Amino acid sequence: LEHRPIPGLRGYRIPVFNELAQDHRIDLKVIFLAETVQERKWHVKKEDIAFNYCISRGFGIPLSRRFPVFFNPVIFWTLSRINPDVVICGGYHHPSFLIAFFYTRLYQKKFVLWSESHALSIRLRQPWVMAYRKMIVKYCSACIVPGELARRFLRDLGAEEKQTFVAPNAVANDFFYQSSRVFRSQKERFKAERQFPRLLVLYVGRLIDSKGAQLLLEAFSKL
Repeated sequence: LEHRPIPGLRGYRIPVFNELAQDHRIDLKVIFLAETVQERKWHVKKEDIAFNYCISRGFGIPLSRRFPVFFNPVIFWTLSRINPDVVICGGYHHPSFLIAFFYTRLYQKKFVLWSESHALSIRLRQPWVMAYRKMIVKYCSACIVPGELARRFLRDLGAEEKQTFVAPNAVANDFFYQSSRVFRSQKERFKAERQFPRLLVLYVGRLIDSKGAQLLLEAFSKL
């Protein structure tokens, strides 16, 4: 189950799911909790999606400035119809994910948590929230994390080290490497032609508070 709606689906996820779908040992089905949210303004071509997916009926509860909390009651019915061997959830903070979790407990299916949270990123630290996280992790068959911080966080919640697997977030490395080679040999001339200042800071990302662009500008001003 993927909580990132299609227009906001991170670019690295589409190739990952496309690649998994080509593996004859895997029958992959992706369930999106919504088609769009207000914060995601760009468009991803659906024709680029080469895996089996559906968009679940439900609604978002606007409890956060960034993303709503999704509640999709039909998730239970959808999973019952698909009858999967393994359910992978991209987090544990949506009620829809909790429905999927209860489905796996009731029908004795494997539940895998795919989480990018870590100790420095979480906002809710109340004891009952931490207890809820520990409960989910306790019954996971495995966990998927993007790196060491997330691995450490889940380990502190009770995840087994040998059952935690790293799936790094990635980009098209070859594309950027080959493209940058053109300019590396003529770096100074390229900068002079475009009249770049001596001190140049490049930021790539959306101009929203959570990306820390304001912090970058404050650091830049001190240089």
